[in-house]
Amino acid sequence: DPLQLRRAVEAERVDVIGLVPDQLALLAQAPAAELPWVRLVLSWADRLPPHVARRWADHPRARLKELLIATEYWLSLCAEPLGPEPAVARAVCGARAVVLRPLGGGESSERGAEGALPAL
Repeated sequence: DPLQLRRAVEAERVDVIGLVPDQLALLAQAPAAELPWVRLVLSWADRLPPHVARRWADHPRARLKELLIATEYWLSLCAEPLGPEPAVARAVCGARAVVLRPLGGGESSERGAEGALPAL
């Protein structure tokens, strides 16, 4: 329930938020005014739509990070969704991303990641 989530964020003054893009879209229409205490927003699982990312662009404190989190890439790729469109995922420090089997014709290629990842 989006309203219940919003109430919890406000009541607890949550300042680090991690949500899938659909939930993030429902959390706030004007985050700078509605959630001024937030300092970090992580979006994961699906591509963050540019119109949702732009809502956070004028927030005075919050940094927005888009993470590609899937079993095979757990916390190894991230993007800056408020940068030039389209956002391009890059490997986090300590990881190396490679295309294992390039495919043509608009198909998704087989990808992999390796390396020691930093502790969280």
